[in-house]
Amino acid sequence: MKFRYLFVTLAAVLTLASCVKDEKKEPAEFKGEIREERAVDMGTGVMWSGVNLGAGAADQVGALYAWAEPVKDTTAFSLDTYTHYSTTLSTYLKYNAGDKLVSIQQDDDPAAHFWGPEYRTPSRDDFEKLASACDWTYAKLRGVIGWVATSKTTGNSIFFPLCGYRSGNTIKREGSLGVYWTSELTSTDAEASGTNEANVNLSWSFGLTSASMVLGYADRFVGANIRPVSTQ
Repeated sequence: MKFRYLFVTLAAVLTLASCVKDEKKEPAEFKGEIREERAVDMGTGVMWSGVNLGAGAADQVGALYAWAEPVKDTTAFSLDTYTHYSTTLSTYLKYNAGDKLVSIQQDDDPAAHFWGPEYRTPSRDDFEKLASACDWTYAKLRGVIGWVATSKTTGNSIFFPLCGYRSGNTIKREGSLGVYWTSELTSTDAEASGTNEANVNLSWSFGLTSASMVLGYADRFVGANIRPVSTQ
């Protein structure tokens, strides 16, 4: 299974790394106010949810989803169980080199499916804007480890817990890694795929550890979090 987090040559992503503040091996409990409603103005042009999709509070994991698969409470994530893949044909049925779809369509978007059409999975650009628009603090919220993003313009703070990811039926790196899907495959990015050919296996995701935050990519069938956004 491919699961990589590599710094990419994007100014906004490099800015993201420089925005990291107050990093500690043992993070302290965050003392400020954390917004937990579904639409929080972070000064990026969209409204960010204060909770993960499927969660009722900012410190909760919520549900994990494969990329572009609006299936809730899946306990096993693999290529064999992925909606958009045929094991018989050994090929992806959608978001492939044939249909050339590289962004999640609304009918496949878990955010829109479960919360309504005004919500969607964030794009890479959404995460890049959030990175540069906020100061970031490695912290705990009610005992859960994660990162607090505090808008430089609105002063609002939201929390991203490090929930790990699910491969097969196993949760991996809970408490040390957060993985949040973007709405895009890596297929149009030669730097990520290593070729000019479409790479339909991998999707961009926003990753957080105790030391850094970065845009990376993962096999699209693994289970990861979604932090919905909506129109401002």
